[in-house]
Amino acid sequence: MDLEDVPGWFYRQDALLFDCLLGAQREIGVTGDILEMGSYLGRSTIFMARYLATGEGLTVCDLFGESPPGDDMNISENKATYEELTRQGFESNFLQFYDHLPRIVQAPTSVLPDEMEAGSCRFVHIDASHLYHNVKADIGNTRDLLLPENGLVALDDVNSFWMPQVGAATWEAVFTAGLKPICLSRMKFYGTWGDPGIWHERVEKYFANNAESRLETNLVAGHKITSVI
Repeated sequence: MDLEDVPGWFYRQDALLFDCLLGAQREIGVTGDILEMGSYLGRSTIFMARYLATGEGLTVCDLFGESPPGDDMNISENKATYEELTRQGFESNFLQFYDHLPRIVQAPTSVLPDEMEAGSCRFVHIDASHLYHNVKADIGNTRDLLLPENGLVALDDVNSFWMPQVGAATWEAVFTAGLKPICLSRMKFYGTWGDPGIWHERVEKYFANNAESRLETNLVAGHKITSVI
């Protein structure tokens, strides 16, 4: 099985950005766990597992379409988007690539502060609920779980016109909660609560000779944002 055979929406552009940023963390000696909020059937999870060093852990938090969601809006979202999702499907896909599973928390993402240590993660991928109040909570919990200086977050569906609540919660965090942008892809926002300068440099260097993509840099309310196009 190839990664492209695993169902999901983890596109080539984001695979390159994950490679750039996760690889850069490893190169400069940043260590910590990797967390994914919402895994679907494992495509991005399988990709991120490649970057684990000795002593680092990978945690996946997902309802897998089987645990009862927390409210009526969640029920509606899960039924509309994730009806075919099962934990068995995720595990089967993951075990096509690795001989053991990541740590799985089958529960709403709201339990994560009780399940993981503060400041224990170097990279968090948020791709769970698309409802504003849930995304806002996931971003707040991510800030507490990430390494304060060199921790990175990737948020999915920020630029999706059909999911504006994700973008609203994300940009609110930029303007009011100290989240600093690094770059944007067609689907994802990448940021940090530390110094974004080193990551801007890494992205620019990584894509300098990449024929697949070009970079556009903008300033938004004083924040430098590199768009990978």
